[in-house]
Amino acid sequence: MTAEQMEDEANGLSNYGGRGYDGRGDDFLQFSGPGGAGSFADPVHQGKIFNLTITNTTSGGSSANLTALLCPGLISNATGLIADGAFNAVGGTAGLTGAGSPGLIAHLNAFIQKFPSQIVGFKISSTNPAQFEQNIVLQKQSPFKTHTSKPINVAIYASEANPNTQLITVKETFFMDAQSQISYQVLPNTTVTLGLVFGVSLNTAGALRKKTQKAAASKYIG
Repeated sequence: MTAEQMEDEANGLSNYGGRGYDGRGDDFLQFSGPGGAGSFADPVHQGKIFNLTITNTTSGGSSANLTALLCPGLISNATGLIADGAFNAVGGTAGLTGAGSPGLIAHLNAFIQKFPSQIVGFKISSTNPAQFEQNIVLQKQSPFKTHTSKPINVAIYASEANPNTQLITVKETFFMDAQSQISYQVLPNTTVTLGLVFGVSLNTAGALRKKTQKAAASKYIG
């Protein structure tokens, strides 16, 4: 499946059903609609998609399973962090490669550190159906306590209603930010692509510009 096809299929992942505050008009929030328009009620309207491809180039048994960090947590350059081209797994073992679309993984990593974001779902495809048995593990990090990790069990989203053995839609919401470490184990001789759907990001730089524009429009700033 191409990156374009994954992006098309990912655009229907919204599962928000809340009432009251929906983020609409909040200067600090940037949704995925045109010009940042949108709300928590429709976070994937023309969603921002980042396709992340990881390959484990090693061969062998379970000892060749390698873990990548999709999000590093508090240590921004933690060993195992995804990168463009070859990078080492958690623990320092070589054998992983990464590629991003439509931009560089390096830019994605920097974006996450500067703009905390909510992922509202993702598509996952792989050359190896056994890869779907691997959980994505989320863990909030803090210098004050150890938080319990939360696994996303990708395999439970496969069913008789979804007979495609190479593509699964996962309707799970989570955060990618400086407090979140997200790890994912990749099997030997396996390529896996994650189509991450970015619903909303916290954009302080954008908020400053919006507030400056509002002040200028009110003639408080020349």
